[in-house]
Amino acid sequence: MNQFDGAQIPDTSFSEDDGHASEAIRSSLEAFVVTQGSVEAQNVLNALTGQRLLVPVVAHVDSMDDGAEKDSHMTSVEYINSDGRKALLAFTGVDSLALWDADARPIPRASHVVAQSVLEADLEALIIDLHGPHTVVIEGPMLVRLAISAHHAEYLDAALEQACDAIEALDGVIAADWETTSDEIVIFLEIDKPTPTLGPDIAEILQEPNVAVVLDRPLNVEIRRN
Repeated sequence: MNQFDGAQIPDTSFSEDDGHASEAIRSSLEAFVVTQGSVEAQNVLNALTGQRLLVPVVAHVDSMDDGAEKDSHMTSVEYINSDGRKALLAFTGVDSLALWDADARPIPRASHVVAQSVLEADLEALIIDLHGPHTVVIEGPMLVRLAISAHHAEYLDAALEQACDAIEALDGVIAADWETTSDEIVIFLEIDKPTPTLGPDIAEILQEPNVAVVLDRPLNVEIRRN
């Protein structure tokens, strides 16, 4: 079942888009459908970052006059699941959009903007290619990470700085700093004494939502005693 929310669709910055799907995006979606693994999820986010999705809009009739349409406007589309959860629909190409509704008009939007729209509308998820070829539901932390993907590096640095500040305030910790590579994030600690609660306290800090949601690679902690 579809519900049309009447939201206005802003002008697109992809006016030259020919509507063809990105093979990189489709391949990443296919792999994620098969495995549902964290590596494949990250590959989906990597493939979508900086790329566009097609948001469908359809004509919604406002009034009729003698059986003929008098006024209408274009609306974006929400999908309501059988359990009442709402999602926004988006498609990788005009071919997958046509599998859902051949009459829908595709509006190209940056993937992070589409994800931001889902969060701003307080919806549960973003559904990509509802009728295939590879249907993927992006929700929870994965949705947030897509929404911030255009500025992920800045958010990651801010979250790590906040986490290190909190760790430095722990008993026995002298200093905390971090280093990132393409493969991992390492937090380096200098301590003057071990404490029984240090490990659990650090784990709690690193599990805070503002930190956990931006982590896109393994995080390790190395302790150096002063």
